[in-house]
Amino acid sequence: MLFLSGSFIIASLPILILGVAKLFFVEIYLDWQSTELWKGLVPIVGSWIGGSTSQVVLKEIIDTPDPLFLSVLLIDNIAVNIWTILMFQWIKKSDLIDSKWGVPKEKNTELNADKKKGSWWSLELLVIIGYSIISYLLPWSFLNMILFTSLLGLLISTLIPKWNTTNSLLWAGWLIILVMVFLGFKLDFSDWNIPLSLISVVLVWFVLHALWIGLHTYIFRVPSAWLAITSMANLGGISTAPAVTAAFDQKLMPHAVLLSILSMATGTLWGLWTIYWIQELFVTL
Repeated sequence: MLFLSGSFIIASLPILILGVAKLFFVEIYLDWQSTELWKGLVPIVGSWIGGSTSQVVLKEIIDTPDPLFLSVLLIDNIAVNIWTILMFQWIKKSDLIDSKWGVPKEKNTELNADKKKGSWWSLELLVIIGYSIISYLLPWSFLNMILFTSLLGLLISTLIPKWNTTNSLLWAGWLIILVMVFLGFKLDFSDWNIPLSLISVVLVWFVLHALWIGLHTYIFRVPSAWLAITSMANLGGISTAPAVTAAFDQKLMPHAVLLSILSMATGTLWGLWTIYWIQELFVTL
């Protein structure tokens, strides 16, 4: 519940902020609409919930201008790094916070992490190659291919007990790097600038997210360590969430990995949800 609550508020706050601007700051709202600055918010939703893959997918779907996307990349990396440092400090003090909030300490359950290594020619690589050939031959739209791939990945990893998650993450990591390299070839640095209004919105976004997830941690009576774990699964990723979790209890690392993978699989869907409501907001002007 805490994880879904965090994903929901990340995807919803851009809509809320633009809605407030529409009611009380009309000139700023019209500027965001005319200059299409709102297209910088959607890739941030994808990055925070789904990671680099969802960020690139959503950037292509709404055609975020390259100068704006460069600003998004810089702001996003700085913000996530700052948040990671804060979550490291939070989770280290979680026992003290729980005692002040009157939350009983949770008994942790150790899960068996998949530590299979396998060889480079594994089934996972064959599936990647086969799917790449099939998707190239089929007349799919970019969006449909991404959504189908996400669903297929979840089904395969769930229904095939011997599926090697270690190899899957390894190849996925290399493919993400490859995608970012090709994206870098497309970017144009000639007229790059960072809109101050975008920085302001991201700062407000972070503060409201922190207040929201903190409030729900208290309402659900969840041990405060889970605030850091679920928040890093949303805002961090497959590497940062387990790292923050390990600072508290290594037995919870499989939980952090599971939430991170779920976040990666749903990031694009949350971004599409944000796009839909922002466009509805502009239509009702």
